[in-house]
Amino acid sequence: MPFVRGLEINGFRGIKHSEGSIPLKKFNVIVGRNNSGKSSFLRALLLFPDPILQTSSYGDLFLTHGFVWEGMVYRYRGKCVLKYATDLGELTFTLEYFGANTTAGAKAEFSFGGVERQEINLLPPQQTVFLKPLTSTYEDRKYLKRLFKEMDPQQVALSHTLYVAEPSESLLLNRWPELELRNFHVEIAREVSKCVSDSFTELSIRMNEVVLRKMSDGVPFYVRFSDQGKGVQFLVYSMALIKLNSPTLVLWDDFGSYMNPSLVKQILEYLAKSSFQVVLTTHSIDVILELVEVEPEDSQLLQFEKDGRDVLHHRTLCLDEIKDLLDSNQDPRKLATAVGI
Repeated sequence: MPFVRGLEINGFRGIKHSEGSIPLKKFNVIVGRNNSGKSSFLRALLLFPDPILQTSSYGDLFLTHGFVWEGMVYRYRGKCVLKYATDLGELTFTLEYFGANTTAGAKAEFSFGGVERQEINLLPPQQTVFLKPLTSTYEDRKYLKRLFKEMDPQQVALSHTLYVAEPSESLLLNRWPELELRNFHVEIAREVSKCVSDSFTELSIRMNEVVLRKMSDGVPFYVRFSDQGKGVQFLVYSMALIKLNSPTLVLWDDFGSYMNPSLVKQILEYLAKSSFQVVLTTHSIDVILELVEVEPEDSQLLQFEKDGRDVLHHRTLCLDEIKDLLDSNQDPRKLATAVGI
C-alpha cells in the first residue's frame, strides 16, 4: 500500500513555507504549541487526491471543513503549492487566488510509476468559492483512466483519506444499514466495552436515535449515543468511519481530548494494528506516554514550531528517543520550543 512519505508546504493557510519536506512514516504523532501549524498540516494532507476513486477530497470537505480559496492561501492572496512525496512519485497541488473577481483555479500534477508528468486544471464553477471535484468532467475521467490504465488499481489508489472530526450521530444513522449488514454494530460495541465501566453488546437504533445496548441484571437497557461522554462518542464514531470507508490515510486533529488514558491506549492499539497510514496531532501527554507503550510499527513523533516569519520547522523523534526524554523527566511537547527548532 503506497503512503505519503513527505509533504512540503508553500503559502498554505498560516504557513509561509515549511523548512523543506516534512517526512512521514506509517504512524505519526505531531506535537507543538497552539498555532504552530499542526492543524494546517493535516488540512494540507486532506487535499491529497484519490484519482482512481474519481474524487479528490475537495467536494464535500470544502463545505464541511471551511476550505475556501481565500482561507487556504497564505495571507489570503497569492499562490499555494503543496508537494506530496509518495511511494509512487510526486504529486503537486497548486492554487492561486487574487480576489473574488479574478480568474482562479487549481491544478494537480501526476508523475507516478514512470508515467510522464501530466497536469489537470481544476476550474471553479461560476459564482462560488468551492472547488469542483478533480474528475468533475467526462474528459477528466477519460484522461485519468488512460493515465493509469496499465497500473494496478491497488497500487494507484493513493489516498482514500479520512479526517476524524466531531462525532456525528446523523452519519451513523444514514449509514446504519451498512453498519448492521457488515456486523460492525457488534464489533464496535465490543471494542468500546474494553475501556469503559459498562459492558455493551451492540449498537442499535431506537426512536431514530443511535443507542448502545447493555445488560443490567439480565435485562437489556439502551443508552443513547448522545448521552455518552465525548471520549466514547469519538471512539464509536471513528471506528464506524474507519470500518465503513476502509481508508488508506487517517487524519485526527487534537487526538486525546476528552479521553481517559485507557481509552487513548485502546484507540492507539486499534489504529496501530491496522494497515492504513495515521497522522495525529495532540496536546496530551497521555498520548505520548501510551504511544511508547503501544509501540506502533514504523512510527515517529514530529515536533512542530513556527517562527516569527511563519516558517514551519520540525524535528523527528523515534520511540527510543521519546523514551529517553521521558526517562529524564523532559516533556517532548515543550522541548521543540525550548531548543528553538
